[in-house]
Amino acid sequence: METRNVAVDPGEILRDPHLAAELGLSAAPVDDALQRLAAERLMAPGIDPYAEVDLMMDVKEVRDAAAVVRVMHQLAARVAVPLLTETDLEQMQAANKRFAAAVKAGDVKAASEADDALHGVLVRVAGNQALTETIKRYAPRLHRLAQAQFGSLAGRRSVHRHADLIRACRDADPDAAVDVTRRIFASLEEHLRSPN
Repeated sequence: METRNVAVDPGEILRDPHLAAELGLSAAPVDDALQRLAAERLMAPGIDPYAEVDLMMDVKEVRDAAAVVRVMHQLAARVAVPLLTETDLEQMQAANKRFAAAVKAGDVKAASEADDALHGVLVRVAGNQALTETIKRYAPRLHRLAQAQFGSLAGRRSVHRHADLIRACRDADPDAAVDVTRRIFASLEEHLRSPN
């Protein structure tokens, strides 16, 4: 079955019938998906299942999610670094090049995708299903925050932090990789406290 994505912006209003038509699905699976997103508090539901749904961000929930995601990525770095292949390192390097180009162009969506790809290498190589599922559950709450950061000076700093992470991985130094990972994700939490 083909997977289709629909891009939405923070604050955008979503309507079940329009989404169903755009995705080529009946209303039932779309309604079910929106209800699950609301249960995860990634969206704020409207008055009834066919009413409007808008994206929201609760600061405390995002802060809590950021702490959990940071620790999970630190664990991924700790486990994955000794297992990385040259192909894995090349994938991380290529993702950081895409990230740098996207940040320079002000393309926060592409920057976010490249960032996910870079860190995703470590998550994949770590091979811990509980870790992967935890990140998958909580990371979406950070995407708006990360995109805001990637559109600022902090995004340009992330290019250098990614390079430091890749260097630590190439040196097979899990302690350094964990420390850089901590700094990368801690910067998201700092951005949440002081978004400017």
